Amino acid sequence: MVFTQAQKTDISEITKSVLCDVDFLKIIADKVSELVMIRIEDKMNQLLTKCDNMEKTIKNYETDNEILRNKLDDLEQYTRRNSLRIWGIKEERNENVENQVLNVCNNQLGLTLSNNDIDRCHRIGMQGNKTRPIIVKFIGYRQRAMVFSAKKKLKGTGVQIREDLTKNRATLLHCASERFGFKNTWTYDGIVIVNKDNRKVRLKNLKDLENMNLI
Repeated sequence: MVFTQAQKTDISEITKSVLCDVDFLKIIADKVSELVMIRIEDKMNQLLTKCDNMEKTIKNYETDNEILRNKLDDLEQYTRRNSLRIWGIKEERNENVENQVLNVCNNQLGLTLSNNDIDRCHRIGMQGNKTRPIIVKFIGYRQRAMVFSAKKKLKGTGVQIREDLTKNRATLLHCASERFGFKNTWTYDGIVIVNKDNRKVRLKNLKDLENMNLI
């Protein structure tokens, strides 16, 4: 369609009139604003959905990671099931650590163990002014259990026998002891146990200890 010059002039005038109409411009602005807000809300909803999904995925990964860490810690602790740590045996020059351990086991604990009952033993830590503890790996769990069960006989001697714990469980034992006291905190087969209100509670990790605040 071809417009005449007069028609073009009329259209131009009408357009100018409309564009100068405040009410019309407000309607257009409102519509544009509404469309923009709809697009923004749609994008926001999409982003929120993605964030929620990512948060759920992260929580699932954290849960799986915690389960895996606990399983690895259980496995490491199992490899230590035949071992004990002994504190307080005087450190001497050119000492025979194995004989010193057997002396404690037989003369102080009243057992009848021999060199054949010990797989290996040695002091741990850097040599210095303080007496270093001894780690003992027995040939089997039975020998280890006999020694650990008789450790109360060492009360007052300055010698202490404790389980060989993983780093995580040693930290857990330390934190639990600070909170509940040494008399109310102990370990059995690598499991940290606390006496809370005359009730024995087993702890697997620091999260269990934190959750006890809610009990």
